[in-house]
Amino acid sequence: MQICSPAAARGLTTSFYGMALQGSIALGSFVFGLLSRYVGVSPSILVAGLLALTGLLLVRRYPLPDPAGPLDPPHRVQPPDSTSSDNSSHRFSLPAISSSN
Repeated sequence: MQICSPAAARGLTTSFYGMALQGSIALGSFVFGLLSRYVGVSPSILVAGLLALTGLLLVRRYPLPDPAGPLDPPHRVQPPDSTSSDNSSHRFSLPAISSSN
């Protein structure tokens, strides 16, 4: 979810996704509890399965856009080139430890 959203809105997208996910679980439990009370448990499980199958087909039909697509800003930071031999700026040295006490 974070990869497919614009960089400027990744936190907002993630928080909205979490809120919608938790809210839909609570709302779905309430609705299917009512449905099972009036129709029965087996038909309500059948309806839940059909809705899940419909959701799966919709996700296959309308997938999320490619992360390298138009959602990324033009000033995106590129990862360092791993083929470059000049990575001296990434090197560091630890201080020497003397063994004489």
